[in-house]
Amino acid sequence: MKRIIRDKLLLMLNMLLEVSSISSIARIVGVNYITVQKLMLDSVQVCKIFHHKTVMDEDAKQIQCDKYGTSFRTRSNAVWT
Repeated sequence: MKRIIRDKLLLMLNMLLEVSSISSIARIVGVNYITVQKLMLDSVQVCKIFHHKTVMDEDAKQIQCDKYGTSFRTRSNAVWT
């Protein structure tokens, strides 16, 4: 398996945070779309571990949702005609 340069990984992560499509990220960076999907899943696992180590057992009085949660929900509930 080929190693991907760190700059490309950072570029892919930044583009994922900007809610770019997987196919456009793969095309711009020059990698396979499966590579972008694997990076996304790996980063989710790292964030999950970080969250559980740093935020567990904290009482939340107020939770604020950002635009990312709504944009993903909107896309998954979209009706194509």
